[in-house]
Amino acid sequence: MNILKAENIIKKYKNGEYYVRAVDNVSLNVKKGEFITIIGPSGSGKSTFLHILGGMDSTDSGSVYINDINIATFNEEDLAIFRRRNIGFIFQKFNLIPVMTVEENIKMPVLLDGNRVNESYFEEIVNVLRLNNKVNSYPNQLSGGEQQRVAIARALINRPAIILADEPTGNLDSRNAKEVIELLLYSIKKYNQTLIMITHDTKLATKGDRTLYMDDGRLLSSEDKCNEKLYADIL
Repeated sequence: MNILKAENIIKKYKNGEYYVRAVDNVSLNVKKGEFITIIGPSGSGKSTFLHILGGMDSTDSGSVYINDINIATFNEEDLAIFRRRNIGFIFQKFNLIPVMTVEENIKMPVLLDGNRVNESYFEEIVNVLRLNNKVNSYPNQLSGGEQQRVAIARALINRPAIILADEPTGNLDSRNAKEVIELLLYSIKKYNQTLIMITHDTKLATKGDRTLYMDDGRLLSSEDKCNEKLYADIL
């Protein structure tokens, strides 16, 4: 069953007198529980496309469906609520609120919805991500790997069906990157979530159920494009 479907997505930006297609007529079907990695050179449209899938950016044409709901039908307020309840975002920059503790940062999406936090689920998440002894710490007291694990916990707290990750290990050293990815993959498997991840790490890319290659705004399957030469091109 497809949990996410993008149909003929086009996104243009003006560059001087000309328009550049950051996303050029891209379609994608994603099954529930699938892990997809997207690789490609900088400026190829990967992040723009990911933001469109998550309703953080609009399209010039084309549609995005999540659980058969066309997200373009929402007004801005309703779209924000839908995103918060259905999609978890993880970025290269951790985007933690410095004046909030780890616990407060993680629980924030639930509290923004005016809901009560499921404390047993919260405890489960922090234990899975090995943050149980850090809940009263502030972001500036954490390592980069710990901050990213907090960001993952925040993305999981509303039990979203879809996780969108944009270079989640880009600011981490190799040891922390490996640990964060192992914990993220364990989490999505445990909670049966769909993950779409942008990465420049070709070893990480091969862990996905599918690897897609994006270049000049176009999306191609690994079978079409992701050969050894093109992997080398993006490093």
